[in-house]
Amino acid sequence: MVQTLINYMRGISHTIKKEDVVTNIDYALTSLSSETLPLLDIMIKSSSLEPIKSSRYIKNMILTSGIKAKDSKEFFVKLKASVSNIVKSSKDIENLVMNDLNDIVTDKTATVKDAAILKLVNDMSIISLFTLDFIYYITVNGDVSVSEFPKKKFEDIKTMMPSYATIVKSYSEKLPAKLKDISNLPSNLINVEMNKSSILEKLIGKNSRLVSLPQAEGFRYNPIYHIRMYLVDREIAKYETLREKKKLIELRLLDLKLKSKNEENPKIAKQIEFWEEKLAKTEYDIKEIED
Repeated sequence: MVQTLINYMRGISHTIKKEDVVTNIDYALTSLSSETLPLLDIMIKSSSLEPIKSSRYIKNMILTSGIKAKDSKEFFVKLKASVSNIVKSSKDIENLVMNDLNDIVTDKTATVKDAAILKLVNDMSIISLFTLDFIYYITVNGDVSVSEFPKKKFEDIKTMMPSYATIVKSYSEKLPAKLKDISNLPSNLINVEMNKSSILEKLIGKNSRLVSLPQAEGFRYNPIYHIRMYLVDREIAKYETLREKKKLIELRLLDLKLKSKNEENPKIAKQIEFWEEKLAKTEYDIKEIED
């Protein structure tokens, strides 16, 4: 946990306001409830489709996440259970941010508790933002040639999968207990010396459920998925695109069902092309601003 929190705080070079963190977690939790969970229900029902049933990306995710699943359907059932656990704990997560996070946080003033809360919010945001990207990637079988999305987007999704798996696994169980552990963390300032002297382990206890917080290093260096806590229009836009991604994935699944019956529908193909072009432009605009 020590190096995880230190690395996380090193990646923050700006002042963080609690009000922005509250807005961020509200968007993340709302998206998990309104977009992610309904789509996971659809994926469970669609898991018998050959491209999903035999997806090597799902098989790799099962291996890297440590989630025990015999097939794609069971994987999505367990992924849904993990997301459901987060949604059920929404009020506790929001209360933790409201009651325990300092009003202003910087890399120089962050306490151990501040860092753990920000890491939690960042992880919740990653699950919210990346799950639909992962599912879309599955529906096109990782083939950029059948999508309007840019090649770089596909490379990013593939690169992020192991870190995403680590995060999902970490929050798949005992979340209420972990939230309580975070609330009980000390208010000592976090600094690099903690790692050398093991001060932090002494403060939180070696057997704490927080010792193995996920690193998720891949996301730290990707500006789209490394959640910066100052909420501006482009940050909100990331969550708003999830509705459009859900629609796109639903169309992709419908197209796969038709193809499994050796049927095609030009209207569906046209809609897929429209939504992919729209989303590709939106993500390009966000990337341009952040770079």
